[in-house]
This record gives sequence, C-alpha cells and structure tokens, in this order.
Amino acid sequence: MLKILLSTALMMGMAHAGEVKINVPFAALHTKDKCGSVKCNENLLDDGLTVGVSYMKDFVGFSYNTAAKNSFGQRRSHYFTADIMPKIYEDELLYVRVGGSVGFATGYKELRGSGVIPFAGGSVEGGIGNFSLQVTATPSYKQAPAAFIGMARFKLYEW
Repeated sequence: MLKILLSTALMMGMAHAGEVKINVPFAALHTKDKCGSVKCNENLLDDGLTVGVSYMKDFVGFSYNTAAKNSFGQRRSHYFTADIMPKIYEDELLYVRVGGSVGFATGYKELRGSGVIPFAGGSVEGGIGNFSLQVTATPSYKQAPAAFIGMARFKLYEW
C-alpha cells in the first residue's frame, strides 16, 4: 500500500507543478510524561529511519512520514496527511507558512484495535532557501497526550 501511495504522489507531482520536500521528524515534546503506562518517546532519531516526503502545490499538499517507535507498544508509526499551509510571509530569502494537517497514523493498537488513529495538527514552518523547520501541535487522543512535533525539511525539487 505504501508503494502505491508514494507512486501516486510522484505521478501527481509530475502532472502538477509544485515542490517536493524530504522531511526528518526529530523530536516530539508531549504535554505529559506518560503515554498510557509508559514514558513518551520524545527523541525520534534514536532508533532508526525517521523520514518522510511532502508534495505541495501553492498551499495545498500531502505528506507521508515515518516516525521512530511510538510510545504505545514501541511500534514504528506511519503518518499520512492532507496539508494546507499558505505562506503568510515571503521575501527573497525567508518564508513563513501557517496551516494544518488532517489524516491518520498507524501503529497505535493500544489506542484503537486496528492500530489506525486519526491525526490532526496545526503547524508553523519557517524557511531559509531550501531548508525549513516546522513545528506541529497535535491534540490529545485517548491516552495519547497533546504534543509538539519538530521536523527539519529539505526542498528536494521544485518546478
């Protein structure tokens, strides 16, 4: 399924001019120390590949990101979102986007039997040239506390 989604994303990207970014989620600051009965995983780079890809045309796009083992069951999670991130400031060097994302995440069997949970968040992204940092605030969901997720983003291609 992942291959189908990524292939579709690439084909859509080729058909419609936009930009592709590589995402590297690196931290999650939770509003509580515990996620269910275990300590929340806040370092997303400590146990393997944590990466993703985003496509955006104007201010509408979609993203796929993997994350380090989540705090529930220590499973790797996958996040699929539709994103709306209009630029609120831009000059020759800097830009700022503000918006949000909705979608779903996998790997959360302790929160929902299927392991698939809804995902939503509000984001701010600030960029210089081809590099940006994005912070996303997510609400709590069942035993999962609200969190702030930090992500480095690198523009791979724009046309």
